This record gives sequence, structure tokens and C-alpha cells, in this order.
Amino acid sequence: MGLARLSVFLLAFAFFSLASALGISHQGLVNIDYTPGFNESYGYAAVNGAGNEDVAFARYVCGELSPYVNLNPEAGEQILVQKDCNAISSGVTAIPIPHVLPGGGIKYFSYTVSLPQATPSDLKPGINQAFLGFMQVVSSTGAIGGRVAVQIPITVYVPYPGKYVELELTAANAKKGEPIAFSLRAENKGTETVTAHATIKIYDSKNAELKTLDAGSAEIGSKNSSTFTASLDTADMEAASYKAKASVEYGGSAPATAEATFKVGELAATVNITNIENAYVGKTAKIYVEAESMWGDPIENAYVEITAQKDDNVYGPFKTPSETLPAWGKKQFSAVYWDVPSNGRFLMNATLHYDDKTAVASRTVDVTEATPTEEATVEATATPTAPQGRGTDVMPIVLGILAICVLGALLYWLLKRKPKEDFAISLNLSGTKLSVSIGNTTDKEGKAKGFVEILNQHGSAVATVPLPEAAIPAFGTKTITASLDSVPLEAGSYTLKVALGINGKKHEATQPLAVS
Repeated sequence: MGLARLSVFLLAFAFFSLASALGISHQGLVNIDYTPGFNESYGYAAVNGAGNEDVAFARYVCGELSPYVNLNPEAGEQILVQKDCNAISSGVTAIPIPHVLPGGGIKYFSYTVSLPQATPSDLKPGINQAFLGFMQVVSSTGAIGGRVAVQIPITVYVPYPGKYVELELTAANAKKGEPIAFSLRAENKGTETVTAHATIKIYDSKNAELKTLDAGSAEIGSKNSSTFTASLDTADMEAASYKAKASVEYGGSAPATAEATFKVGELAATVNITNIENAYVGKTAKIYVEAESMWGDPIENAYVEITAQKDDNVYGPFKTPSETLPAWGKKQFSAVYWDVPSNGRFLMNATLHYDDKTAVASRTVDVTEATPTEEATVEATATPTAPQGRGTDVMPIVLGILAICVLGALLYWLLKRKPKEDFAISLNLSGTKLSVSIGNTTDKEGKAKGFVEILNQHGSAVATVPLPEAAIPAFGTKTITASLDSVPLEAGSYTLKVALGINGKKHEATQPLAVS
């Protein structure tokens, strides 16, 4: 694109506001596949909002791609160029005559991306970036200082030498009995043409392999892509969550892989108020609720909120502790306590919260005054008295028997009490080596087995690395390690998620991961 054509695009710029008085506008993000001899010019502009004071600024470019970006300087203009973007601010002191933009003003500039015929050694395979920016120059106590105001990225993708394929797998949820369509996009990020064959394996929540789908074969040229498709019959599958793992053999050092999760059927559960005890005026009633899951996997962090309503008066909500609903099973929640305010008919409403869904149940209860018999049953206030007749005092005997019973019950509880399992997990990433430390604060040895998932910004797993089994000594610590060398990741933000099964219970820990 020649400079003569830049004005056409500059008129179409979409301006956006920023907290700073200085803004930047560009005709669109620039993403380029490395092409030998590439040479193209683009336009961008500095913007100062209406009503703002004059702003002085300098232009800069930084990042590993900066040597191949020419800012086309004006006569006498001094431009800052640094591979290290953190070092840019130190150059502002050397800008004697910056640009000055009045409030409501716009100033247009251009830049050119020029790539050599041979791929330079300072550009790595994958994503390489430069950042164009405007640095506001401010005067303070006679000195000149600066701060980065705004910037935009330029991205050049350098192909990997030889054969290299990246995958993206997508799958939609479906009702039970309906087919699920998988779409697998394979992009050749290498320099050689490859012949790719794709398969997709289906796993349940316990990582048991259920089915294998053949998604076909295709020849993919360098910098090109191909989309494979496959269909899954769900007629014989339970309503639950599943995982699909795609693998493409293409002659590289290792198959390309990708994962996606999907659901068959609708995650659903119901709630029921099973019993209400001691619903008398002035008393504390106990309300029992039970939930039932119609889902093939455990549902974690489920809880119930209960309200009592009479006329326009609503009491509550009263919340139960969170519980895990078993797959295809029922769960009794801890009782909820309600101080009964008055007599009459109350509408009791129970709302089950689970996985961003709710289920509701209602029941009426008629509250009355407690009768003397009911008072005695509820309060349990009977006091032992000595029988009349010969004057024999049995009180010491009764108290002695009660003391023996209490001591016996306490001794039985101490002997039978099981130690509470408590395991703490911490992560440490050094380069591509991940260390997982498991601390055991109990007197019982732990058995751990699990895996590491790398999640993208959308929470989807892009890679899974198994962890070796380990025994955690009582009151001790065990560290297990895993290498992430074999996991190809593009630059960006990810999350490391460690999932461990320790003595039959699930334990998780996460840590942010930045790839540059």
C-alpha cells in the first residue's frame, strides 16, 4: 500500500477515548505471516480530546520486531526505538522538540513494515511483535520526564522450520440422542507441506475412553489450514459432561493435540422440603431439605436458600452449607433453623442453587401454640425427684449413672475419632519445570495421583500433562515434578491447574502462567 493511498484509510479511523488526554487511532490490527521481502505502509494518528489542554508527545516503537518497523520520521523529528519496551521512558529526556497537539486536535503519521528475504535470527518461530506508541512529554520543576500514554501492537508470525501443526477443536452441547458435531481446524505453521490424519477420542469425567472417531485426512500447505469434521452418536450416552481429545498425525516430532469439553443432555436437579420439626410459636423450627441430581457427574458447590412467607412478611433467606450432589443420587442438606414468629399458615420456599442454575420447591406449614404435652416433648425439662415412702434418696444414684454414661460416651468418641485429612498444595514453575509440593498435616499417609491442565483465557484446556503417583508421609511433604517442554504455547496468558486425587478426595491448585 503506497503512501498516496493512506489518506483514504485515515478518514475511516475509529477513534476511542482513554483515561489520558492523549489517544491513538489505527485502521486496524496488523497481523502478518512472514513473507520474504514484505514491504507495506500503514497509517495511524495521535488524538487529543476536545476541551483538553495542549499535549506534548514523542513517537516510539519497541519490541523484538522494532528493527523492521520504520516510523517514517518527519524532518528534524527524533524517534525512540528500543527492543526493550521497559527502557523506552528513559529516552524522553533526549527529546528537545516534541510534537504538540491542541485540544480536539488530530495528527496523522505513517509507518512501514519491511521484512528481509531471509528470516533474521533475532525473530523466533511463532509470534513476534512491535509496539507503536505515543509518549506524553511533561514538564515538571524545569526537568523533562515522560510516561507511556498509548500504544498498538504489530504482529508478524514466523513459520516453524520443517513440519509444525496447531489445532483448534470445537464441540457443541446436545440433547441426549442428538448427534454432536466436532470441528477440528488444523493450521500448518511450518515451512513444509504436510499430510495430516485426524482422530478424536471421547472420554467420560473419570477419563475412561469411550469412543474413537475418524475425522479423515488432508494435505495442508505451509501457512494454510484444513478443517476436519466428525459426528458423535449420543443415543447410548448418559446425560453428563465429556471430554474430546483430538490428535493429528502429520509427520512431525509429535502429534498435534487439542481438547474440548461438551455436555450430553441437560444438567438438572430437584429439591424437596422433606420435614419441618418444632414449628410452634416462639420456638426454633428445624427445616430439612433434600436434593436429587439427574446428572451423570457430581455437582459441586450446591446449596439451598429457604424463606418463610406469611401475607406480605418474608423471613430469611436461611442458607445451608454447600454440598456436592452425587451423580444420579440424592443429598440430604444440614437442617436450617427458623425462629417461628407467630401462628398461622406459612409458605416455605426452598431454592436449590447449582452450576448457575436453580430449582424451587414449596410447602405450607400451619403454626400453632404448643400444647402442654408438646411442650414437654420439645423442651425435655423433666427433673428426677426422690420417691415418697421410706425417704430413700436416689438422686446420688441417678447422678452417678449419668456421669458414667457421659464418661463412657466421651471415651468411645476419643477412641473412634478418625484423624481429619488435610493436604495443602503449592506450585512453583521454574522455566518449563513445574514442581508440585503436597503438605500433609495429618497422621495418615496420603496417596496422590493426578494431572496438570493448561487453560487458556476462556478457561478451556489446551494441554494436559500427567503427574506421577506419589505417597505423602504423615506430617510430611512430598514434591512431584512435571516438564512442560513438550507443550507448544503461543504468547499469551494461561492458567496452570493441578488436579489431584488424594485418598479418594479431589484437591486442586492454580497458578497464572504468562508466555512471551
